[in-house]
Amino acid sequence: MRRGGQQQRERDGGRERDGGEAGASASGERRAAGERRWSRHDEGRVDRVILLAAHARCDERDDRDELLDRLAVGTGVGGGAELVQHRLSALLVSGIALAFHNGWEPSDVASYVRRKAGAGAARITVAYLGDPVRHRAPGDERVEWERQVSTLSVGARALSHGSSSWRADIAAAVSALGILQHITRIPDLSSAGRGRRRKHSKDEERMLARVRALLAKAESSEFPEEADALMSKAQQLMTDHCLDRALVEGAGEQDGGACIDARRCWLDDPYIEAKGLLLHVVGKANRCRVVLSCDVGFATIVGHPDDIDALELLFTSLLVQATRRMAAAGSLESSRSRRPSYRRSFLVAYATRIGARLTEASSSATDSANRAHGGDLLPVLASRDADVDQAVESMFGNLRGRSVVATDHAGWIAGTAAADLANLVVNEEITGR
Repeated sequence: MRRGGQQQRERDGGRERDGGEAGASASGERRAAGERRWSRHDEGRVDRVILLAAHARCDERDDRDELLDRLAVGTGVGGGAELVQHRLSALLVSGIALAFHNGWEPSDVASYVRRKAGAGAARITVAYLGDPVRHRAPGDERVEWERQVSTLSVGARALSHGSSSWRADIAAAVSALGILQHITRIPDLSSAGRGRRRKHSKDEERMLARVRALLAKAESSEFPEEADALMSKAQQLMTDHCLDRALVEGAGEQDGGACIDARRCWLDDPYIEAKGLLLHVVGKANRCRVVLSCDVGFATIVGHPDDIDALELLFTSLLVQATRRMAAAGSLESSRSRRPSYRRSFLVAYATRIGARLTEASSSATDSANRAHGGDLLPVLASRDADVDQAVESMFGNLRGRSVVATDHAGWIAGTAAADLANLVVNEEITGR
């Protein structure tokens, strides 16, 4: 499993200035509209209180609640509540723009704020994503970023000083701002030469819908044999599709038209490293590279769009099955099975065994398909592997490996057994399994 090195943290210099410039522009628009005017002194006074509250925890100060109370009543400035709303909104927009500059996308910002500051802070942050996207998104990325914003905007809530939850909303927004102003720099996904998700044909959409339905049934089935049959069929459909697409697109890719994509997969606590290991082994079997960034909480997947689609579908389903079987094992065994060491070992063993079975089945299926097509498949796949490696190198440079350790023997045994219950025949018609 690959892991990106510790990312260089952006310094705080200039952030208050950037927020002030954004606020000054917004203030000018308000004045032109004949709305309430505030002096630069009043705006600066409110900004200082907001930023002190945002950094209270990292500065190890205990005055955060007092500062939030001051903001809730407007800090004593005429029209203060409205000014607090105006300045806090401007600072959030500035913080989001900084995140975009540092390689983050809208969905990444929402996920990170939710992880670090909670759902309330994420809902408020999402309400301010639109303006930075319009001014910051690269041309080729804008449609995708706007799609992300549209999806995320369900349930978003902008600040409103007349709201009954005004004080709570200030607290959430201040927490979000504290996260945004300490955002790390991460690799820009566009540096992978992203093909972005191409539009699927109607036949492909029907195939993907069928795969999702099969996986959903496999996840909900209480009968291992039925779940295995459903999983096997879903894997067969995806593998057939990916190999067929590779052959169809092979000639163009060998002429320099390779389509490489990069996506982020956010992993939920706890046991991020163990879940990252599962993502890594599934990615390896699907000709993708996975780079885990545990300090932030996500993995970057680099590969051909069709292969990443297959990886995402299979990983999601396997993780659901692992979680369900781990919970079932816990209900049958002693309290030891609910210990973190047991569950971490369970997931590590599950991923290790899944990886071995996937690699064996995928290699067998690919060899058989290559023979069936007169040896034309392997050169195409080798060319894709080289393109993926080059994209990873351009994004991350030197990478270091990291071992994930299992310390609980009972958890290891149970996880291995759970992985053996998952039928990972990639293409039963080709392999004859």
